[in-house]
Amino acid sequence: MNKELKTVSIAVMGTTSIVALAASGSPAVAEGLYLGVSQGVASGQAPHDGAGSSDYTLNGPVTGLFVGFNRNFGNNGMFWGGEVAWSGRVDGDGKDNSSYEYSYDVFYTLDAKLRVGAALGNSFEVYGFAGVTTGNANPWNGKYGGYGFNGANFGAGASMDVGNGAFVGVEYIMRNITDYEGSKSSHSNISLRAGFEF
Repeated sequence: MNKELKTVSIAVMGTTSIVALAASGSPAVAEGLYLGVSQGVASGQAPHDGAGSSDYTLNGPVTGLFVGFNRNFGNNGMFWGGEVAWSGRVDGDGKDNSSYEYSYDVFYTLDAKLRVGAALGNSFEVYGFAGVTTGNANPWNGKYGGYGFNGANFGAGASMDVGNGAFVGVEYIMRNITDYEGSKSSHSNISLRAGFEF
């Protein structure tokens, strides 16, 4: 058997073994509801009301809550689900060259996500998601009142089962925002997450 044919034979046998293993015992995500808390860091542009996002950035810790559900589909460890997440206040700090000395603080953000992912083994899963975002920001520390913003989100995450229905994970989300005056901005969060499945 020549070298090329031997390499092809090994590759075919390896692929066949992987397919057979997946067919005989594919992992599955626990179906049902889950909820939890998150703690992360926000960065990027602060939503704004026309003064210009170049002068204001989001930079600081952010705490959140989330609730969602998972459903398996097929027999290959794939799953889909939905989630609603609330993120708390984040400081919007002016840059040094800003003519304003006030902040554009985000009071809260709500994200609705459609998730699709895969189970890797019996305790680990990865997923991606996309959805819509809404929230409220407060220019200049409340001096001129608050305003709402809306947009889209997308990102990815991973989680690990730690027993008795508990899990821990990490998630990255990017939000592209349009405020009530049509001004556009974007910011992201990276968070550690912990919760329970029911």
